[in-house]
Amino acid sequence: VFYVPVDNENLMAEPVYRTSSLRDKVRGLVVDDFSYNRDIHKLLLEREGVQVNLANNGKEALERYKAQGNKFYDFIMMDVQMPEMDGFTAAKEIRNWEMENNWRKVDIYFVSGEYYNDREIMADLKAKGQLDETSGVRCLRKPIDVELVRKIVEKYFNRRKQSINLLSYLTESKEDVNKG
Repeated sequence: VFYVPVDNENLMAEPVYRTSSLRDKVRGLVVDDFSYNRDIHKLLLEREGVQVNLANNGKEALERYKAQGNKFYDFIMMDVQMPEMDGFTAAKEIRNWEMENNWRKVDIYFVSGEYYNDREIMADLKAKGQLDETSGVRCLRKPIDVELVRKIVEKYFNRRKQSINLLSYLTESKEDVNKG
């Protein structure tokens, strides 16, 4: 499905956040078989300071996800209908791999030209056995809403900030104990 973001003026507006050391650590994987859609998602996310990796289909996404090492993806934005492996199958394989490897669950955003109600589609996927674990799975509709993308990125920025604040607090507390 070829599409253009909902609000082109918003797309070309200044990014809400400048790239910072915190932003650099937010990582996303964009998966779509249509290069134009991948490029639009990449543009939107990079303008907000996200480090973006790309995959052409679900099989490639699974391979990239497994190979991420200690640089965790914060989220995956994945098309639903793709050749080789569709988004639902890729999500199921990702969840299976996470469980087998005791890996934290990545948030997955299905992106589609069809309207998907989160609860309905997740219940349907569970009932069909296509996806056993649906926590952290959401649906986004094409054309993509630029403001919604910004809110999604904000969520991960805030998580990073909280993690860094907690790490600083724990480090300072340990130093205080060692001094005393």
